[in-house]
Amino acid sequence: MFYEEDRFLPNNMDEDELSFQPYQTSIRKLMADTIENDPNMFRLKKNGRTITYFSCNGNIGRFIRNAVTGVVEKGDYVGSWKEDYYFKVNVATGGAGQRCNILFYDSPEQYEKHMMCEVSQQIKEKWREKFRSAKKRIESVENPTANELRGIVIK
Repeated sequence: MFYEEDRFLPNNMDEDELSFQPYQTSIRKLMADTIENDPNMFRLKKNGRTITYFSCNGNIGRFIRNAVTGVVEKGDYVGSWKEDYYFKVNVATGGAGQRCNILFYDSPEQYEKHMMCEVSQQIKEKWREKFRSAKKRIESVENPTANELRGIVIK
C-alpha cells in the first residue's frame, strides 16, 4: 500500500467522515435513551426554558453526582468530609414527588448558570470559607505533618 492510499491519514477525510457518522448517531441515541431512563434525572420548567438536572437522593454513603452533567464523583460520598467541596442545594419544587432532591454543584456560579438565578455574595463567601476549611482538613488527613505523626505509635 502506498502512503497516499492509507485511509487513516489525516489527508483522507472523506472516507473517515462517512464511516464515523452512523457511529456518532448511534452513540447520541444511546446516551439520550440512557438519560431518559435515569431515575435521578428530572426536568424543571423555568422562564419558558426546560432545565434538566441530576439529583442525589441524599442517602449517606451514596456517591455525589454533579447536577449539571450527571457525572458520579467517584470517591466523594454524601455525608463525608468531601461533601463540603460542593455547593449543595435542596430542590423543593414537588416535581420529584415525596423524594428529596439534593443537587451538588462545583461552585455557586455553576448553580447560578444552570438554574438561571443569583446567589447572594454572602452565601458565596460562606461556601468558599467552607470549601477552604474542608480542603485543609482533608489535606491534613491525607498528608499528615511530622507534628501530627508524633502521637502515632507503631507496634
